[in-house]
Amino acid sequence: AAAAAAKPAEDEPGWPETGAILGVAALGAGVTALALRLKLVRDDGS
Repeated sequence: AAAAAAKPAEDEPGWPETGAILGVAALGAGVTALALRLKLVRDDGS
């Protein structure tokens, strides 16, 4: 989904900042999801 959302930004040279914003947002969401998953695993293990 993230790659599909970033592709139109690459196709339109007038919107590089939009591609960067989408990339950062996708990265932030991924890091947040990973951190939450690790926290849940730790809570279940202890």
